[in-house]
Amino acid sequence: DLNSLTKTNKIKDAIISMTSWKKRIDTVPNTIYSLIKNCPEFDIVLTLSEDEFQHKEDDLPKDLLKLVKEGYVEILWVKENTYTFKKMLPTMKKYPNKSIITADDGCRYFRNYAKELYDLSKKHKGKIISYNGWKKLDVINGGGGSGILFPANCFKEYKLTQKIIDTKHDDYYYGCLSKLANIEWYIINDKPRNSNFESIDSSTNVSNNYYKIEMNLCKIIKEELGMI
Repeated sequence: DLNSLTKTNKIKDAIISMTSWKKRIDTVPNTIYSLIKNCPEFDIVLTLSEDEFQHKEDDLPKDLLKLVKEGYVEILWVKENTYTFKKMLPTMKKYPNKSIITADDGCRYFRNYAKELYDLSKKHKGKIISYNGWKKLDVINGGGGSGILFPANCFKEYKLTQKIIDTKHDDYYYGCLSKLANIEWYIINDKPRNSNFESIDSSTNVSNNYYKIEMNLCKIIKEELGMI
């Protein structure tokens, strides 16, 4: 019930950003509601593609439109569907002076993970803050589901090719961009990866087959960015 939520003063220099697609658009209001409830200090931006939702608002569920009308979430429309890559980059482009905190549309959040990331970013200025970190092919990347904070306008210039988009491996891509920009990571590593959320969509489960080909996807991204 939106009426039960108390209004909170918003943090002006950070924002929560996420994306969604047709197969999850009916459940994404559940994710957004959990963010409103548990991370009330932050405005929320939901990036959607006009290529996928050709009638824009007319293609969206009523529950989501109500959240928009009440001012709880902003929909940022982009033309091209870049899949997971539109989770953060279009928001960073529109709001270059704000830190971007990611959220996943297949999750329900039950902690104020965004405030924790934000507070840590003040102690570790200029660094990307992540709950988990992995090093693959000499590149550090975080895990998107539990949330990552990217400093304001940290990726001023970036190359995003169709081959990179087809990998749908945005987490590793951000790792490559940070390496190219000499941006350090601060990895928390003091909580299990799923301590911030629970899955509300079985399709969030990554198959073992994905991990078998992951290194190939990483190589494609590095090659496209001229890192190999």
